[in-house]
Amino acid sequence: MSVKFGEKDYALVPDRLKKFREENPRASIETEHELQVDGSITFKATIVKDLADPNSARATGNARYTEVELKKPKAFEKLETVSVGRALANLGYLNDGQIATSEEMEEWEAQQFGQALEDLKTAKTRDEFKAIMAKAKTPEQKQELTPLVKARIAELAEVKDGQLAKVS
Repeated sequence: MSVKFGEKDYALVPDRLKKFREENPRASIETEHELQVDGSITFKATIVKDLADPNSARATGNARYTEVELKKPKAFEKLETVSVGRALANLGYLNDGQIATSEEMEEWEAQQFGQALEDLKTAKTRDEFKAIMAKAKTPEQKQELTPLVKARIAELAEVKDGQLAKVS
């Protein structure tokens, strides 16, 4: 299974892992984490397709979270999952040319939406409002953002009548 972001499909890590395990029963997946001086953590996954073959394909995948990102629920586990997903993608498992995992893309979309909410506080022009709406990727995000944009336009129209002619 994959999740569509924009025009691209991103495979779920459990699906990549299942296919890999089915095809490579003598494989090895090892992860390690390292706490950085700035409080962030970096995970590294190392995958060997066949431990019995010294020439077997190998790949690594890395993922890093800042100290702030680590405060999210299940951040440590998610970080390990992302590193494994990236290593599997580097080996060619269900990557469709994409290295990022669906988990990473979901997080990216959430960050974009958060940025849209921040940008809304200072938006004043039609182009700024269009850019903000473009950051809403899901129907739910658009549904949540639309009334906020309309309220901001109404607020600006009250403050400076005529400056925002036909923004909505």
